[in-house]
Amino acid sequence: MGSTERRARAKVALRQQILDAARELFVREGYDAVSMRRIAARIEYSPTAIYLHFPDKQSILTALCDETFEKLSMRLATLFARTTDPLDRLRDGLRLYVEFGLAHPHHYTVSFLVRPREARTSEPTAGHRAFAFLQSAVAGAMAAGAIRPGEVETTSQALWAACHGIVALLITVPEDRFAFVPADRLVRHMLDTLIAGLQVAAAVPARSTPRPARARPSGAATPAPPARSPRRPSSTPNTRR
Repeated sequence: MGSTERRARAKVALRQQILDAARELFVREGYDAVSMRRIAARIEYSPTAIYLHFPDKQSILTALCDETFEKLSMRLATLFARTTDPLDRLRDGLRLYVEFGLAHPHHYTVSFLVRPREARTSEPTAGHRAFAFLQSAVAGAMAAGAIRPGEVETTSQALWAACHGIVALLITVPEDRFAFVPADRLVRHMLDTLIAGLQVAAAVPARSTPRPARARPSGAATPAPPARSPRRPSSTPNTRR
């Protein structure tokens, strides 16, 4: 290995050290409480070394989000490559998202639950690529008639919101504050409920017209009209003679 290659590997390794240290500090102490100097001290480097890789703390946060979404996208791509059934692809993709978040709570927390005071100058493009897998799965399931037709974007966001909610709850709420049922049972029930709801709507469309009147069997007697009530005699006396 030549000196140039060694320097390149060392540069990549240092960049990863910075990201790993920043992720841990952001989760433990909060994004706004962590400084570039604090990250440098965590890996025992000078702040100058960090600035050679990242111009500011926000760029570190963006890189961490991109790293998380790239890992998620790679797993989704592998899943979609081996799964052809549209409904299985949608269900398994949602399950993979939840399992990924639960298996990487620090990555998930930094990517979704950290809210810096300053506005982000750019959104992680890798996040949009990961969401595109969900949109594709929803569109495929709709086209196959596996779920009801509708707006792909709205349905995708609703499904993502449900999955995000269960991941956020399970990784942020301590066990002594709420007694959740086992995570695998809770996740399975949530996914079954989401998919079953969309399937029922696809199988039984809402009626837009009233039901037609039932035909009377041939040979059946025609019902008699209702009897008229007897006419009461007039109370006005007849003045004719």
